[in-house]
Amino acid sequence: MVEATASPRGSDLDARLRRLEDAAAIRELLAGYVRGADQRDPAAMLSLYHDGATDDHGTFRGLATDYVAHAQLSLASHYRATQHVLGASDIVLNGDRAHVRTHVIAVHRKPTDEGPDTVQVVGGSYFDEFERRNGCWGVVRRQFQPTWQTEGPESDWMPLMQGPAAVDGQGRPGDVRPGV
Repeated sequence: MVEATASPRGSDLDARLRRLEDAAAIRELLAGYVRGADQRDPAAMLSLYHDGATDDHGTFRGLATDYVAHAQLSLASHYRATQHVLGASDIVLNGDRAHVRTHVIAVHRKPTDEGPDTVQVVGGSYFDEFERRNGCWGVVRRQFQPTWQTEGPESDWMPLMQGPAAVDGQGRPGDVRPGV
C-alpha cells in the first residue's frame, strides 16, 4: 500500500501522481544501490543514503559511509561475483518520510582453495526509513534482516548461472547480450 498526504493543490489526481513519482524515485535508489554492490561501485551504493545515515547489516552497525567502505572491501576480497535481486517493495509514504520494506535475494560466488567455487544465496529484507530533503529522497536508517541462507558447490548452481556476466561478474547497465 502506498499512502501520501494531499498535494498543495488538493487535487486527487495531483496527489496520486505525486505518490507514483515518490515511489518510483525510491525504487530507483534501491536499484542503484544493489547495482553498485554488484559492480563494486561505492558511489552508486552511497547514492541511496542521505548524509549521516546509519546502516545495520547485523555484522556491521554504524554510519552508512563506513558500511559501504566495509561492504566494498568484503565483496572484493571474498567473492568472485555477486548478484542482488530486489523483490517487492512495500512503500508507505507520509509526506516527506517513507517506511519501505524490500525483499532481496543475494547470490555470492566464492572462490575456494581447491575445487569449484561455492555459491551462497541469502534471502531477506531491507527495512528502510527514507526522508525527502531538498526535494530528494534518501535513506536515513537501514536495517538488513536475513531470513534464510543456503550454500553449495557451484556445480549445483551452474544451470542457473550461464552466460558472460555469470563468468566475469562485470555486467553493466545497458549491456544487451543475445542469448543471455
